[in-house]
Formats: sequence, C-alpha cells, structure tokens
Amino acid sequence: MPAKDECVFLVVPARKNSKRLKNKNVKDFEGFPLFEWSFAAALFVKKTLNSIGLSNVEIVCSSNDKKIIEIVIKKYSGAISPVIREENLSGDNITLESVIIQAVEEIAKKKGLINALNGRFILLQPTSPIRAKTDLIGFCEMFTKTKKEFSILSANENYSDFKDIYSLKEINRLEGVAWIVGSKISKRGKLSKKTAFIDGSIYSGEISALKRNTFMPNNKTFVFLQSTPWSVDIDTQKNFDEAVNALHKFKSEGIEVVKPEI
Repeated sequence: MPAKDECVFLVVPARKNSKRLKNKNVKDFEGFPLFEWSFAAALFVKKTLNSIGLSNVEIVCSSNDKKIIEIVIKKYSGAISPVIREENLSGDNITLESVIIQAVEEIAKKKGLINALNGRFILLQPTSPIRAKTDLIGFCEMFTKTKKEFSILSANENYSDFKDIYSLKEINRLEGVAWIVGSKISKRGKLSKKTAFIDGSIYSGEISALKRNTFMPNNKTFVFLQSTPWSVDIDTQKNFDEAVNALHKFKSEGIEVVKPEI
C-alpha cells in the first residue's frame, strides 16, 4: 500500500496535429472530442484512488493546442490543471517520458508539491477512449497493492494484428497469480503460451524512473489484463472506426464505460 501522502499525477497528453489521422485528439467520438474521454477516465480514477485512501492526486493535461487548453480552463477549472507544452516537446518524435516530466514539474512547482518527483504517474492517452468502469477500478486496486518501483500497463488477450504484442511471464503474489511483461512478439510462429496486446489504455510508473530512461515495459512491469474483450489504440481512420464499433459492442453487452458529461 503506498504512503497516503504520495503524489500521484494523472497525465493526459493531448497535442494538436498528428501524423497519420489528422487532428485525432480533437476528433468527435460519439458526441465528445476524443481527449475528453480520457478526462472522464482521469476524474473517475482520481475518485476511486481517493476512496481507497490516496488523497494527493493531481490531474494534468499537457497540450500545445489552444482550443484544448481553453476547454480545460472553462469546463474543468479546478479539476484538471492545464500545462502548455513547450514547442520542443510537440513534434512527432518526442517521447512520452519528456512530456510527462515537464507536466509534473510545472504543476509541482505551481502548487508547491515538494515530494512530487518521488511519486508516481498514471498515463491516460486520448487514443484509447473506451475504458470500462470495472477495469479502471481493478487497475486502481492493483496500483495501490503494487510497490512504487514497479510499473503497470494495461493489456488485452484479444487482438487482430501484431502491433505491440508481448509474451507474459507468470509470477506469484500474495493476492494470487500475476503477470509481468516478457519479450516482444513480431511473428505468429513465435507465440508463447500467454501473450497480450499492450493496448495503451492506461500506464503507471515512478516519475523518477522516467528521468532514468527506465520506462516500461521491462522486467519490473506488471500487466493488468482487462476483462473486456475489445481494446483499440487509435492511430488510423480504421482504428477510429473500430473504436466506434467497439463502443457499440460495449453498450449491447451492458458493459458500463466511463464517458464525458455535458
């Protein structure tokens, strides 16, 4: 169980423009811009962590898009802190590590959070808008039971292509069997007994690890296997259409997802 005074930063990176699907972060997804679905998830995660006993939780949106920043200020004032992304952190080849570090450092300085850099982050990317409430609750429970030097990422055992597929290694924890990330799989012929698609829905780790360039996945990365069978990481129009179809499947199956409010 983490210390109750530990700082946890929920980071939503939402820059303007994109390489393959134009302006995907602001693209309308079932009535709301894509990034607002991750805002909704962040608010739900914060509420869940608060209920478990973690009170020092900050939500941050890092963006270089003036329209996104304006929405954060007008609609989410007091709930989500905007960070204007530096221009040198806005290109296609910029790492998420550097984006998270800038966002955390700026908010920590602004709010006087002395021990912030000794805390952890949870990354909620706009490109994975569909998150079931039960999965977010399960992730939060795993997060609070995991030592801070271990990272966690979400994954799904159902996948249709070989982008970001990893083998999984079984280990035993006090609360039962768990899985850690093994090697990346590039060919069907090399499948191990247990594999999963790293779906980009939610990541967590130590903030200090980002500065050491020890971002996941590695042998200290736990896998949170989502209970729902549909995960989409939006990079193309095809992925976007798949996400729309997946959301309709969630609804038809009666699975409650976290969605933005008007």
